[in-house]
Amino acid sequence: MLRDVPTFLPRVEEFMEYLQEDRSNYINGHRDLFKDNSARNKYQRDWVANYEISDWLKLKYHKNTLFIRNIEPDPQNCDHVEAERLVEEVPFRDFPYSNWFVEVSRNGTTELVAPHLWEGSDGENDIVCIVDLLGHFGVIKPFEVVGDDDSVEEVLVLINTTNNDYLHKPILQWFYQKWFNKQLI
Repeated sequence: MLRDVPTFLPRVEEFMEYLQEDRSNYINGHRDLFKDNSARNKYQRDWVANYEISDWLKLKYHKNTLFIRNIEPDPQNCDHVEAERLVEEVPFRDFPYSNWFVEVSRNGTTELVAPHLWEGSDGENDIVCIVDLLGHFGVIKPFEVVGDDDSVEEVLVLINTTNNDYLHKPILQWFYQKWFNKQLI
């Protein structure tokens, strides 16, 4: 189902229309930043940034989102909106043990939280969790599975539309540890 084009195509088209309109509006409002049509076209075709996905989800679909965003590893080569949005990452750049931060959006308000300060699950089940996997994004969903003997197993499901194996990523291990308040085996 995840690779079922007829199922996902309308959603992808909706997002791409939003993205193209948003980027067109930026270009029109900042003409002086683009030297020619080639520069404007490049900006329209550039990689989708994690904040663009986050902004769209908050606007369109879900008021409760958790987005684990990686910090831009090459800030000196960012331009346009991406360069402007780097200011969001500044408070998190000097943490030696992680290169990501958590964007928590609830009921129309957004808070950016350092990984060591985010406390994991607060009992919320009605939340969409998105993770930046560096070059790809995934949806993660934590579950507690109750066995026949009433034992509880904590499970983290990664919904991924590629054939890549991301389970070794430290960002996912960290999320599991924080959400379930335990060490990953």
